[in-house]
Amino acid sequence: MGKESVQIRKHIEEEKARLDSNLAALESRFTETKDTLLRWSKSPGLLVALAFTAGLILADFTSQRSHAR
Repeated sequence: MGKESVQIRKHIEEEKARLDSNLAALESRFTETKDTLLRWSKSPGLLVALAFTAGLILADFTSQRSHAR
């Protein structure tokens, strides 16, 4: 039974390390997203301009596809 308990302990430690790594990655992504949202909230005009430009590009793309048919 000693070998089994060592294997179980090793498996638990490996899983804990994997979970710690995943948690750190999630925390990093959350921080990046939060910072990005804060940056955008400070300049809503830029966000509106970006959305307008994206709309124009999308409209142009869809109109070209309908003319090609």
